[in-house]
Amino acid sequence: MRPAAVVVLLAALPALPAELFVAPNGKDASPGTLAAPLATPQEAQRRARRLLAEGQPVTITLRGGVYPLSQAMVFGGSDSGTAERPATWQAYRGERPILDGGRRITGWRREGKLWAVTLPEVRAGRWSFNQLFVNGRRAQRARTPNEGFLTIAGYDAPGTDPQGKPVNRERTAFVYKPGDLEEWPNLEDAVVVVTPRASGTSTATRARFPTTRCPARTRRLPRCTHRSPTSCCASSAKPRWACRSRTSPSAA
Repeated sequence: MRPAAVVVLLAALPALPAELFVAPNGKDASPGTLAAPLATPQEAQRRARRLLAEGQPVTITLRGGVYPLSQAMVFGGSDSGTAERPATWQAYRGERPILDGGRRITGWRREGKLWAVTLPEVRAGRWSFNQLFVNGRRAQRARTPNEGFLTIAGYDAPGTDPQGKPVNRERTAFVYKPGDLEEWPNLEDAVVVVTPRASGTSTATRARFPTTRCPARTRRLPRCTHRSPTSCCASSAKPRWACRSRTSPSAA
């Protein structure tokens, strides 16, 4: 009797993901293992892209600690993998990694009740920032008034557009009170925070508008609406604020 033939079918098993570990005390020349981790998420991203291009799934695990970023990390299609061979970024179990895009500022000096620092890059216009964290907490920016809010004097008068058609500016601009805003020498650095409130409600929508200078005529500020991509401009003579298309308001 002839023995029966045995046919064995081997199912294709999914490939096990390659693992890359990153730690603040690692080295980018290391193999990226748990015992010898990489130092930066950027290097892990470069290696992960190579593995994904070869069809290899990959898992990147960040150990706890702070990872300073001198520029933004950009993720695109080459970082995604596929459903069968994905790329996974995760924190090491029980730990908290922090990707920090801030820049440490040193050289502070005491000036009366205030602390001050001179930043040549900012003075030269090569760098700017609008958030400052002190001991891990967001600091309050200089503002006017120091407490509460300013209120408007009224809405802007109707006008005409460049084609001569009537324009109702009540929904796009309002007038502020004399003396509320001063002619600061660095007015271009100011930001107007507009918080309109709906009648009978306690909710508010807040938007920030950059400031530039323009010719004088009336005191006018853009009103905050989701359809007003504007900036505020102020004059050096009579206080005039007007709208012009330059940048969209950002949520505060």
